[in-house]
Amino acid sequence: PVKFLDAWGMPLLTLVLALPARLFGYAGVEATTALVTAATAFTAGWTARRLGLRAWPVVPILYAALPLALELSFSALAEPYAAFLVALSLAFWYAGRRDRALIVLGLLPLARVEGVLLLGVVALAAWRDTTWRDRFLAALPFLLWALLGFAAHGDPLYVLGGGGGRPLNSLGLFHYVRNLVVVAGTVPVAWFVWGMAARAGRAGRDGGTGFPAFALFLFLFQLLALSLLGWDRFPVGRSVGFLRHLLVVFPAFGLVAAAGLDDWLAGARERRWVPVAALAVWTGVTAWGFSHVLVAQSMVLPGVRDESRWIATLVVTGIGAALALRPLAGRALVTAGLVAVLGAGALAVRAVPPIQLTGERKVVADAVQFLDGYGLLGSRVYVNHPWFAFLAGRDRFDLERNPYLTRASVAAAPRGSLVVWENHYGNRLWGDVEVETLRADPTLERLYEAETDGMSMGGKPFVFRVVVFRKR
Repeated sequence: PVKFLDAWGMPLLTLVLALPARLFGYAGVEATTALVTAATAFTAGWTARRLGLRAWPVVPILYAALPLALELSFSALAEPYAAFLVALSLAFWYAGRRDRALIVLGLLPLARVEGVLLLGVVALAAWRDTTWRDRFLAALPFLLWALLGFAAHGDPLYVLGGGGGRPLNSLGLFHYVRNLVVVAGTVPVAWFVWGMAARAGRAGRDGGTGFPAFALFLFLFQLLALSLLGWDRFPVGRSVGFLRHLLVVFPAFGLVAAAGLDDWLAGARERRWVPVAALAVWTGVTAWGFSHVLVAQSMVLPGVRDESRWIATLVVTGIGAALALRPLAGRALVTAGLVAVLGAGALAVRAVPPIQLTGERKVVADAVQFLDGYGLLGSRVYVNHPWFAFLAGRDRFDLERNPYLTRASVAAAPRGSLVVWENHYGNRLWGDVEVETLRADPTLERLYEAETDGMSMGGKPFVFRVVVFRKR
């Protein structure tokens, strides 16, 4: 409960994960997020089937295999939960229950605060099909959070500016568009673009029957909103600018991509090799031009490849190629097509070197290695940086072994415990103590110190530093 109104906390995530974290630690959090991710995938598939899309069985696979959906499916981040709300809202929307779609989406700002913009747009779109009671119920969660935040912090704009200024650099207007292939994978993006083109080509002829036009609108609106919020360092707080924020509307993306696949399959029957050739060219371009981009932003250990970027490409393209080629030729041609697609993907993966840690994570990893070398990792560690727990193999939700680093916690720390201070998360999230205070504390002994430069934060040069102390 103490984190319900934390400066960086999201109430929905706190409410959902509090019990699993308490009972099972981080394993409970991972399992809960995995279940929510699966529920999102199958809800999107159900909606695609209701729309009459022939490719609806591909939608759950497509969502679950999206690179960022896969990476976050075992995380403690809010985006998978926000994506489930969007998937459920779309299911109600296409079932004709616009009132329920709006009320469900009312919870979205409690997971991602910029979701209040999407909520407003859906409220306008559903205006004729909803009542004032529905609109009030949809707005109530956000209003309650704002009121409680004001009562706790005295800031009437608490929900919009919690956590202070946005810590990222100015990302430019096209940050999300440029990295869309990183979030979704190359083939799903190709199907999405194909779906939009097919919809434009049918306009005025058959009205685009079965095409998820509202889902397309939601995705494009959120893409535009995030692009604007990540541009020129708007002081909106909440770290707007991370690519994972776009995952929230990827259930809508999946519906449009499935519509594109439908048209692609129809084209395979009508125009035979045109769609197959187009996808072959796209896969080849990906293998030679985008592979390094796809893998560069992953967070994995040195020497460990991140194959998740290619699960979407290989699995979904293989299914599409098999479905498209089977009506046209015999087993040999189908096999040849699958081998060509899988071979292009394997070539791209083979050409990508293992990912290295960033400078910041390398400093944290060196501190972990130092402590492990002296047999100190068994101690209680007061730390705020989430990567310390990950690299040390510790449960970050076990606050008995890994308490947050604050003035009060350090003062009560038992003898022999470790204090790991760093200037990224340390005094920006849960911490309230500066390193000078720790250096001047006679009860603390400095064991280790390291730093790295060449970084930037908030548009300014930033030197990341880690200092480790031990309580005497």
